[in-house]
Order: sequence, then C-alpha cells, then structure tokens
Amino acid sequence: MLSAPAKTKWAPIPGFEGSYEASDSGAIANARTGKRLRGSCQNHTERLYVQLHHEGRVSCHGVSGLILKAFRGAAPGKVACHRNGDTQDNRLDNLYWGSRSDLAADRAWHQSHPGLPRPRGWKPQRKRG
Repeated sequence: MLSAPAKTKWAPIPGFEGSYEASDSGAIANARTGKRLRGSCQNHTERLYVQLHHEGRVSCHGVSGLILKAFRGAAPGKVACHRNGDTQDNRLDNLYWGSRSDLAADRAWHQSHPGLPRPRGWKPQRKRG
C-alpha cells in the first residue's frame, strides 16, 4: 500500500520574516502573495539564486542557503552542501551545512560517483609527487 505524500512544510526566512518563506521541498515564495520565485543560475556553480526585496533594497541569495537558514538556522563560516551532488536539488533532506573542505570533498566524490551521497568521513586522496 502506498503512503500519502508528505505535506510540504514552509518556514519564514530569517531576516525576511513576513516577506519570504522557504519550503522543505526546495522552493522560495513570497509570503504575502504565495507566488513561488523562480531561481536562476549564476556563474559556474550552477546553484540556484533568487532576488529578494527588503526595505527598498534588492539582494541576491542562494536558494540552498536560504532553505537551511529557515529550517536549521544560520551557521556562520559554513556553506550549503548538497548530499547527492545536484546543486539544483534544494530539498531540505538533500542539504547540510558543511565546511569548504566538505564542499570540495563532495565535488571530488560526485565526479567519480554521480548521484550518490558521499559517505561520512570520505576524503579525496591527495596526489603525491
């Protein structure tokens, strides 16, 4: 028997409460209108970014970081990492706060193991010579 799909959870984005919300399924929406924002790719990372308006200013933010801030809280000095290597898969269960070395290890792992989550503790082998 199939179970019913889980209901999407929404949380306010810190610093943008009342204006924008993030969902655990990877979406960002205008809290007043309910309209979902369409992310766009910037630079070579292929991560999704959205423009948020607040107090007359416009700022660009990574979708993955906004979702983590909304559901897990801010993590100063950490970066948003994707467990499966797909930088456009911003579901909460695919995201975690990690160090820049975690991000580099993820990239190395996903180059040789596309689509598979990196095992905890796996580090890339350093080239000797």
